[in-house]
Amino acid sequence: MQYFRAEVLEQLDIERRTPESAPARRRAHKPFTALAHHWSKVLLPSTDGQDPDHIFADCYTQTIAFALLLARTEGLRLTGRDLAAVASELEVENTVMGQPCNC
Repeated sequence: MQYFRAEVLEQLDIERRTPESAPARRRAHKPFTALAHHWSKVLLPSTDGQDPDHIFADCYTQTIAFALLLARTEGLRLTGRDLAAVASELEVENTVMGQPCNC
């Protein structure tokens, strides 16, 4: 999970460095930044001086791990599929666990 957490932090950094002023047709989609912002308002309103990116990366990583465990217990096939495909199927019955996987 440490590797995945590091990947989330790296993606947040990449999205942060992507300029907002790019033309609309070339504007980069920033799914992790948007999700981190939403979670910081709804789920993590206080960081107690801790780095909000690290808190988000920890929470997001745990959410994905639990979503994959839930998918496995629900009998969803994981082998040979990407996370988005599993998330779409998981989201049918478990919206809260499926949506974060679709970033």
